[in-house]
Amino acid sequence: MVISPASERDLPDILSLLGQHRLPLAGVREHVETMLVARDGSRVVGTAALELYGEGALLRSVAVDPVFQGQRIGHRLTEAALDLARSRGAGHVFLLTTTAEGFFPRFGFEPVSRADVPPSVQQSIEFQSACPASAVVMRTRLPVRTDRATRARRFIAEGLGTAFLLAAVVGSGVMAERLAGGNVALALLANAVATGAALIALILTFGPVSGAHFNPAVTLSAAWQRALAWRDVPGYVGVQVAGAVGGVWVAHLMFGLPVLMVSTHARSGPAQVFSEFVATFGLLAIIWGCSRRRADSMPFAIAAYITAAYWFTASTSFANPAVTMARALTDTFAGIRPADVPGFMAAQLAGAFAATLLFGWLVPQEGARS
Repeated sequence: MVISPASERDLPDILSLLGQHRLPLAGVREHVETMLVARDGSRVVGTAALELYGEGALLRSVAVDPVFQGQRIGHRLTEAALDLARSRGAGHVFLLTTTAEGFFPRFGFEPVSRADVPPSVQQSIEFQSACPASAVVMRTRLPVRTDRATRARRFIAEGLGTAFLLAAVVGSGVMAERLAGGNVALALLANAVATGAALIALILTFGPVSGAHFNPAVTLSAAWQRALAWRDVPGYVGVQVAGAVGGVWVAHLMFGLPVLMVSTHARSGPAQVFSEFVATFGLLAIIWGCSRRRADSMPFAIAAYITAAYWFTASTSFANPAVTMARALTDTFAGIRPADVPGFMAAQLAGAFAATLLFGWLVPQEGARS
């Protein structure tokens, strides 16, 4: 009997096995990359899935073919899933069960209330709709074994993703301005569409590793909502700023511009600053609203909002302190004067604070609802 990672080819067998045990099927396809299977030759005879949400993880879909039960396959699958959670930096693993409350305590699981489950895990389909409200919530704490390595991966993913985002914003702005023939509206449209498309790709790529914040305002909001440990905030913000600056320089090199620049593009006045409050408030509203009700739609909702906000805000929606600082270092279509940066950043942080506060009440965590 071999325990190994699942693949797309295993999905029909996995879904069939889960169906035999009347376990939820919703959301299974989206997490094949962190699913494990037990194989007897080429036959899939057991499965366990892990969904990763920052420092929390959800164990689900633990099932063994009835013919092979009694051989500790479920035990081995659960241990392998917990090992995977440790290697990915999860400090806690949660699960929902209606029939196996007596099986999981041997792995350190104990019943907890839904209020003890972090928002990042409560956004999962299992918590939102797949499992009944009567299901028992259980949690186990994992000893930190590879924390330094997993944090490094998250920081690198966050910095690299932010760099690509700024390369897309600045590079598409340069290309749009060169090709638009002086038509500023056309240049802005091209810049907005390219940024939105890049956001979808980058969030889908780096989201499973770091959460794809790319934004200090999002990181601070996530820490406030207990979706990210406060000790990781300085590292996230540091790599976001460094990645943003690096992305600007990459765009300059790609278009044959001087690497070091300072922007002269004025973006001043109360209307511009207020626009940044509105833009960032809306971005955090999208993030928290979708994460707690429609998590799978987040990359597309965020990209659609930013694309639209380029047009309905006077500031063209920076909505990101790291982006704002980095764009002060490019004297191109996307730039902003350094003198205008502090006002933008203050408005962005205020908008993020207001949205996080409001949506904590408007769209509460599952366990916080009466």
